[in-house]
This record gives sequence, structure tokens and C-alpha cells, in this order.
Amino acid sequence: MPPWMDGRGGRPEEYCHRSMLDALRYLTDNGGKWRSLPEPFPPPRKVFDFFRRWVRQGVFAQIHTVLVKEIRRRAGRSEQPAAAVIDAQSLKAAETVGSASRGFDGGKQVNGRKRHIVVDTLGLVLLVAVTAADVNDRTAAMALFARLALLFRQVTKVWADHGYDGELVPWTLRTLGIDLEIPEHPGRRKGHGFKVIAKRWIVERTLAWITRRRRCVRDYERRTDHHAAFVLLAVGINMSRRLAGPADAAARKVSRAAWCTSRHPASRSTPAPRGGNTHPVPAADAPDSTPSPAARPPAGPAPAPEPPARRPAPPDTPPRARPLPDPAPTRAPAHPPPAPSPPPWHLPPGPARTRPHRRLPPHP
Repeated sequence: MPPWMDGRGGRPEEYCHRSMLDALRYLTDNGGKWRSLPEPFPPPRKVFDFFRRWVRQGVFAQIHTVLVKEIRRRAGRSEQPAAAVIDAQSLKAAETVGSASRGFDGGKQVNGRKRHIVVDTLGLVLLVAVTAADVNDRTAAMALFARLALLFRQVTKVWADHGYDGELVPWTLRTLGIDLEIPEHPGRRKGHGFKVIAKRWIVERTLAWITRRRRCVRDYERRTDHHAAFVLLAVGINMSRRLAGPADAAARKVSRAAWCTSRHPASRSTPAPRGGNTHPVPAADAPDSTPSPAARPPAGPAPAPEPPARRPAPPDTPPRARPLPDPAPTRAPAHPPPAPSPPPWHLPPGPARTRPHRRLPPHP
């Protein structure tokens, strides 16, 4: 909260935090340059200063933590997860990324950076770290597991792929008390096709969610903490939509006809007959369709309905072809169009210059 809103003095801010956050979410979802923000948002320089200040203060991580706890509470889970999944993703870096924070991933053949994420069993991001692409997964996982044991003390089980096996498994159990499990790969046998690995598909789905935002397809940021903030903004869009629910959730509980009638009361009127007035007659002024006692049919069994009359079969004559209309005759103009008059500055052509004809020698 800004100091001036808490009564601690200071100059009130010029722009609302909601408009600043909307501008950042727009930039995360649609990509583009900072200077290309459309007019309804605050100036790009103000938005960037706001983004840099919140990254330095850790506000994006605090907002993300609140969203994760709320989603887990609504799902009937505990606010503190007990298991997690870790994975890394290499992505290309733009020309704005310096050589000090970029590298080459020999396994993926990618020159850029690598983002490491830790998610819970619902696919919600718990931790994110951005390093150069040449950093080993086990080296980055040691720092992530230390933060995970400090912030989420109830996590005792972590799943990972085969890139995290080796000395990291006993070190994690001995130092942090976390059981690191590597799920067995079902194998790519001939004719079996693709198979989903248990527990691994959760983090792969989260990586796909992040890549759907254009700002996170490549790394355009000069600083690694700025890209980590955009990753939190990308998953924050999905989490806020999950909390808000569908836009027409209230309308889905009733039928479509009742929903249209409630939105358009004028549709309740009764239409007029075809030959009479073309304006609809309100339901209150419509004639009573209840028959009078004299016009009611006598009591007793209802007569059987008459079968509908059948149409006569067409004669067995071939259809007659419809003659095509004759093309319209083209009429020549009565008078030819006049020749265009030369402009006043047009000079009469001079004598034509002829080139003397060169005679070829006779053929032998």
C-alpha cells in the first residue's frame, strides 16, 4: 500500500494501480514493445517504472502467493502443499539479452536462457528462477530446493525427470529432508506411441500455459528477475480467470429461452395476425383464446383426425429445358470519341531520324 494511502504522508500517485496492472497484463498476453502500449493505458515510461519498483519490492511474488492459497482453498486443499514437481525449459533470447546472462544449451540446441519452475499437484507455480541456458538442471535445482524448504516447510515429496538424477537425490534427502523421486519412463516401444509420464504431465502443462503468453515465448528482458516477474504475470492471468469463473456462469443455470426473456421483456408480447396490424399486441391486451361455453365441443370421445390428402404423383414426362436468354447485342457508338487535345505546352514532333541500313555480306 502506498504511504499516502496509509496516512504516512507523501505525494499521491498520478495513476491508479489497477490501470498499471492492466497494462502489464496486456503486455504479457499480447507481447510487443514498452513504447507500443495503446492509448487507454498510462504512459509506457510510467508503466515501466511501476513494474521495476514492484519487482524490486517483491510485490508480484506476494500477489502470486495470495492467488495460489485462494485457489487451493477453493479446491478443498491445504494452503501449504505437501508435494511438488520440478522442471526446466530452455528458450531463445532476443538481442536485448546480454552475453553475461545467456548461454547455449547443447541438449536442446538453444542459445538463450532457461527458466526453472516448481509447481504443486494442481499445476500452480510455487517458485520460478531464470538462469543462462548452459546452467545444469541439478545445479539450479539445489538453489530452488533450498528456497522450497524455507518457504513451504510441508513439502516432503518432489517429482522430477531423469535430468535431476544422480547425486542430487541423496543430497536432497540428507540435507533438506525432501524425497526426490524420478518416475520411470514407460518406454518408446514400436507401435505404442506417446505415453504420458505419471506426475510429469502436471509441470509440462504449466509450461504450456506460460508459453501461451507472447511475452514469454522468448526472453526479451535484460534482467533475469524481470523475466521471472513476467512468468508470474502469465500464470496470474490463468489463476485470476480460474477464480472469477466463466463470464456467463449465472446465465448457464437457466434455459436459453428464459435467459433471453429476462434480458428482453418486449419479446413476451403476442405477434399480430398476418393480415392485420403489423405491430405486436401486448400480452395483456391480446384477445382471450379461451372458447365460450357455446362454442365448446360436446363431451364424449374425440373424433379421429382425418388423414392428410396426398398430392398427385407427377407425370412421367422429362423436364423441359429452360431456354437461355439471348445475349444483349452490342451497339457501336454513333460517333467515335474525339481525340484528346494535346496540352498547351506540347510541341509538334520533329522530323523522324532514320538510321542507315547496313547491308550484310552475301552468303557464300
